[in-house]
Amino acid sequence: MSSNEKVFCDEEIRELIDHGVIYSRKNNDLTKQVEPASFDTTISNIAWELPSALLFKENESIKNLDTHFPRLLPDEEGYFILEPEKHYVFLLNECVDLDLYPDVHVEANPKSSTGRADLFVRLVTDTKNKFEGLRAGYRGPLGVLVEPKTFRIGLKEGTSLNQLRFQKGNPKCSSQSLHTKYLQEPLLLDKLGNPIPKYEVKFDQGLLVSLDLKSPIYKAKKGVNEILYLDKDRNKNPDNCSDPKVFFEKISPNGELFLEKGDFILACTEEIIRFPCDTCGELESYNDKLGPDARVHYAGFVDPNWTARLTYEIRPNENLRLTHGMLMARLVYYTMEKKAEKVYNERENHYGKKIDTYTELPKFFKTWQEEKIAVQKEVIE
Repeated sequence: MSSNEKVFCDEEIRELIDHGVIYSRKNNDLTKQVEPASFDTTISNIAWELPSALLFKENESIKNLDTHFPRLLPDEEGYFILEPEKHYVFLLNECVDLDLYPDVHVEANPKSSTGRADLFVRLVTDTKNKFEGLRAGYRGPLGVLVEPKTFRIGLKEGTSLNQLRFQKGNPKCSSQSLHTKYLQEPLLLDKLGNPIPKYEVKFDQGLLVSLDLKSPIYKAKKGVNEILYLDKDRNKNPDNCSDPKVFFEKISPNGELFLEKGDFILACTEEIIRFPCDTCGELESYNDKLGPDARVHYAGFVDPNWTARLTYEIRPNENLRLTHGMLMARLVYYTMEKKAEKVYNERENHYGKKIDTYTELPKFFKTWQEEKIAVQKEVIE
């Protein structure tokens, strides 16, 4: 891999904003949307309901959807209410112009909080592009295809559902470079925070990680009528956050779990995972037993300086038996030429994060309150 192959860090993304590569249709301050190795997009107040999730036809694009599909209208409070298993497209507030940087391309992924709500989000532009990516030289508006899978979802203008990663070439770390990195700094730790020896690690175009089914997990409830609001401003007040017990049940699987097609669970890696400051990465599905196109992590992208477990978002396409310790995903590492100025655990909402924390719910939920079981003592007369 040459020195020109890299993922852009926050400093370099801000330079792209200064040069007009990323610009706002509403003159918003885009620097507030810059993350350590990605850029958060935001939805506008323009949306459509589509009959399917197919890519656009030849005469369709994000620029002329009004001529083909009805507009989706918000409610009185400004929320767009999305129903499960339906398809929607939102125009984003941001546009990109890659003409000035012909060697730069863009990859996209949902934010982690989006995936944990079982909300499937894909970047869309026009007929010349695939889902989740922009060709070098693309210039124009952006949109997102949004598909709620389980819950009714409430979205408002300005909500961030996905991220853009700006890349040059193929910045993926080779197997040889990963072996070298691991000798310099172990990338996987056990539950106690001890480095896992390299000879115990499985390398396969990345690092393979397993499933913890001896810690509590969350399983989504079906048929919930209450709306799950993802609005960041609304959820700044904890009293406005949703009650997680309305949407999930907490399960202790004790090493084994049976899932039916269409079930959705949040579980976590057995290993504690490290991404040094000069790397970022993705979590890819690895186990074929999950079924074709099944997902284990909607977002997939991991910021630099991450040291903690990762949460799986598992939705099988067929009935499935999961067991503790089974290999679930591949960690792919990417090189960054520059270290991010503001790394993961320095951000305000992640202070004090314990690296051994098991599965976490999204931040728009209230804290899960454990039920106290009253034990009545037997009265002996």
